[in-house]
Amino acid sequence: MTTGAEPTINHRYMVKESPYDGQRFTYVSLISKDNKYIFADLNGMTLGSQRKVNQDFGVYAVPLDKDMIARIKKINGYLRNPKLSSQIEYPSLLSYLSYSLDQASVIKTFAKRNRIRYDLDIWAPKLPKDDFNKLSKAQQMRYEVNSTLSDLLDLQKSPQKKLISTLQTSYSLEPFEKGVRVQVSLENIGVYPIQITSVQDWVKRVYGRDSNLDFNCFEVKLLGLYKGTSLTSYIDLKAEYLDFKTREELGPSLLIKIPASTTKTLSFFVPYEEIQFESDDPNNPTTWNAGINRTQEGHILFDHAAMDVYWKLRVTISYFSDYVEYHEDQLIQLRDWKNL
Repeated sequence: MTTGAEPTINHRYMVKESPYDGQRFTYVSLISKDNKYIFADLNGMTLGSQRKVNQDFGVYAVPLDKDMIARIKKINGYLRNPKLSSQIEYPSLLSYLSYSLDQASVIKTFAKRNRIRYDLDIWAPKLPKDDFNKLSKAQQMRYEVNSTLSDLLDLQKSPQKKLISTLQTSYSLEPFEKGVRVQVSLENIGVYPIQITSVQDWVKRVYGRDSNLDFNCFEVKLLGLYKGTSLTSYIDLKAEYLDFKTREELGPSLLIKIPASTTKTLSFFVPYEEIQFESDDPNNPTTWNAGINRTQEGHILFDHAAMDVYWKLRVTISYFSDYVEYHEDQLIQLRDWKNL
């Protein structure tokens, strides 16, 4: 893992695709001053039948070879020149490109275009040289922009890619007489600062709701067994449960800002009466704050227990931002958990 100063970005390209099925995808490609391609994989979970934590989460850098540096310089010449860029613009519902160039240049040559639509298809097959030569000049420029951005995306599979920033999380539970303390540690490993959705915006998770909707939640599940009955306790972390020290450290906005190579620990105290308790017993599927597994003081009794964590928050790692759906890859077993 590389640590140190945040890389200086010279060029930024953002392609947004709007396919006909209604889904939208955004690809952000950055070129640093020292000629590295920088990209992010901010998918919180891998897709497919088995939903597991994405082990490749983070920001990566790939060194560019001389050929790619020359190609980038060439397309930048097209995009920087108003007459040329206007020739290759083409109305398209497929995707559009926004870009900014030479941000760190001493000469201050700067080009920025927002929502400029191009006839881009980053997955288009390569054209043979003879076919390329048959294109008009505008079509050739459009193809060179398209193929260069496509080949940049292919570098995301390069064996030379190096992880330069990522976020790691860890959790702990501690029972007390009136409630349970939940601590969340967020470790920023690498060169980029990280920002996470304000705790003020965290809400109770809504089950059955489309997971693609932008809502913020952080849920700790305590799964246990009591006298042969399977039990689950849902502990929702919200701003009202933050302790004074954490509030003071975060400031009035309760926005979580984690500088590079820093760990931020959030401490919550959740009263027992605020914890939702459910039983898998079909004859008694849901019970709120009462039941055979609680003492007169309200403590939850488990013979065996394990912790599971789910959260859906906006995570911003410097230039890259996305809603991240996170779920523990495996349960954390708790030892001697008999008095929550």
